[in-house]
Amino acid sequence: MGKDKAKRKYYEYLFNQYKKGSKLSQDKLEILRREGYIDKVNKTIEKDYEIDKETLKGMDVKSKGSWEKEMCPFYFNEWRYAKMKPVTKDKWMPESVLEHSNEFIKWINSMVYGYFPNKIHYVPFDYYKAQAWQWLQEGDNITNYKTPEAKRNFIHREYDRCSENTLYFANRYGELKEGDIEEGKVKYKAKEHHAVLMYLVDCGYSILAGKGRQIGFTSAMGLAADKNLIFKPNYYIKFVTEDVDTGEEIFTDKIKYPYTAFPSWMKPKVRSDSGRRFWLSNKRKKGEQGYPNSRVDVVAPRKTAINGGSPQLVLVDEIANIGILSAMLNEARPTMFWNNPKTGKFELKRQLVMWSSAGSMDKGQGAFEREWYRILSLWESHKHKESGIVPLFFSWHCRCSKEEYIKQKDWYYGGRALEKDIDLETSKTQFHQHYPSTYKDMFLTTANTLVSREIIEKGIERCRNLDPMVKPIPGYFEPIYDFSKPMNSESDTPYKIIGAEFVPVDDEDIKKATSLMFQKPESGWKWRYWQGTDPIATETGHSKMASVIWDDYYKTISCLMNYREQHNHKYVFLQALLMGLYYDLSSTKEGVKELVESNIGTNYTDYKQSKGYFNSLIGSAQLPTKLLGGSREVGVDSKGNRTYAIIEYMTELFRTYHDRIYIRIFFDQLLIFTQKQTSSGKEVWGAINKFSHYDDALYAAAFAYIARMCYEHVAPTQASLNPVKYKVEYVLTRNADGTLTRVPKKKPVYDYTISEQDVPENIF
Repeated sequence: MGKDKAKRKYYEYLFNQYKKGSKLSQDKLEILRREGYIDKVNKTIEKDYEIDKETLKGMDVKSKGSWEKEMCPFYFNEWRYAKMKPVTKDKWMPESVLEHSNEFIKWINSMVYGYFPNKIHYVPFDYYKAQAWQWLQEGDNITNYKTPEAKRNFIHREYDRCSENTLYFANRYGELKEGDIEEGKVKYKAKEHHAVLMYLVDCGYSILAGKGRQIGFTSAMGLAADKNLIFKPNYYIKFVTEDVDTGEEIFTDKIKYPYTAFPSWMKPKVRSDSGRRFWLSNKRKKGEQGYPNSRVDVVAPRKTAINGGSPQLVLVDEIANIGILSAMLNEARPTMFWNNPKTGKFELKRQLVMWSSAGSMDKGQGAFEREWYRILSLWESHKHKESGIVPLFFSWHCRCSKEEYIKQKDWYYGGRALEKDIDLETSKTQFHQHYPSTYKDMFLTTANTLVSREIIEKGIERCRNLDPMVKPIPGYFEPIYDFSKPMNSESDTPYKIIGAEFVPVDDEDIKKATSLMFQKPESGWKWRYWQGTDPIATETGHSKMASVIWDDYYKTISCLMNYREQHNHKYVFLQALLMGLYYDLSSTKEGVKELVESNIGTNYTDYKQSKGYFNSLIGSAQLPTKLLGGSREVGVDSKGNRTYAIIEYMTELFRTYHDRIYIRIFFDQLLIFTQKQTSSGKEVWGAINKFSHYDDALYAAAFAYIARMCYEHVAPTQASLNPVKYKVEYVLTRNADGTLTRVPKKKPVYDYTISEQDVPENIF
């Protein structure tokens, strides 16, 4: 690819990122202006928001600015909202809350798997905010009207608006109790993450949200509850908290107090106001119900807490402290869905919003973590109807600026650790639980990790900020066949495999991806690439099969295959085999040397033998001394003392070369790969939760690293620039009429010598 073509590709990438709403620095925005993309951006705005061309004249593309600006009530789009036509509900309301569009899925994923400020642009959400903003600009009030009829019209209009848009209702009429200021109260101003939450609730989505501490989540949900109580007749809300005392305190501060601050014309009569119930209804004759006849009850956790009484909305606070969360969800499951007799569609009957920051591992017994990964797994598998719940994660950016984040980090990493009742590692863990960068931070423990937290953090940040032109590419491998050599009827491939091709995929086909490729193989090298594989033993199960290519010249991981396809294990085996062939650029094409974990690797090694590539496997007798032993002739036996030796090599790999690894999965797995002590006192390493986490990529990387150790007598060598001779090979070629013909082709034969160029100490 030429330089001009590469630049153009990069400009297109920036343009697509800008259209999605990704945060771009000022210099990147300047590139878009300089290269003439400004008109394209304006045309996109015109199309998405129905802005006429005249109003676009003179409008400039503006940077989002600092994160503090992004945390303002309505993001940065006031300049856009002012030019839009009046927004109606149909612009932002989804057709279904169970069948999601690709745009919605990508939007949610950008928050679940990334930093909140980097969430992508989602047009319906922007319409939702625009509607609230447009109404708020009117600044109208009931005191502006003199006649009873005019006042009634104003009230009816406000009832319709508040019922439709919680963001408008909260910012127009919301007030919170705040004892730290002189007035004892504060006018509510929603931030960007509150707007996201209110949008999802108004659409009717059920949500499981993870978050950092003190981001105003419960306050936002309290105002949403008030709105539904006032404007929806016969509406029943349940508010579930970890215990009754906590529930009554939150109930008073977050639901009942804001109600007292609403204007008198808005508030229905209160029929019942106790510690655990708030009931709105005018008194009527016996047997009649007044308006709106809506109530909210505070209940303690129990198995039937969600479904008992058939509430329309259930709010569950701090689920990390509720040990019976799974039992509650399972009990409520049959009552959450129904076939609507009017529409004939399968719909959500009950809306469920659950949220939590990191909680007590003892009190919650890991229930939050189990449910998070269960729902996240269904989400990733696009089983949205089966789940009915949308995962949501708010990173620390929703609470504070980067400067404040660093100040807090210094405290937890230093000052607080001086207290006698807490050690340094526990303090560090608490910091990342309270200020999570990824959802995994919510489930951290104080157990030892293989490498320091600083290494893991820097690795994740480095992978996140990697230039898009060199980021790992998702894709899968396809075989190259020799059509003259058909396989038997039991084979999963029709012909003999003689090579492999890598097929990149985009977001639309991401489910097809089996691998992440950081660097393609460079031709003319020998003894440069090594493969390690942590296989699967059965067709079903949780763990994935992982295979890694170690580049011994650049001392980095070039490619990772990390995949599992239920009931088709041969396809997974095929992908690992093809990756080894793809990185073998020699004329013999045997596949790079590969070390397999032998305890569960028999099926895989048999598969490679059936394809004619058994010789690429490393035998157990070739292993370093401390790994010798076991009953298998091929691969490494991971039992006994050899387990500790494998961990030693894994530790050496990541502590020595962590700054040269650019595939984030390794750092994600290092985050949850900890040391535990068994009841017998034995120290073991593994994923914190075997049913939720993975460590397959770490073991595959260790095996690839060990594979290189098995051949210490060789070094990465590069072919001389000039071939010493040529040989003729007859390549089978398919003609246009479908017939096969052998065509002679000259292939160079190189003399492999040590390259005169020294290996750079740090190529990155």
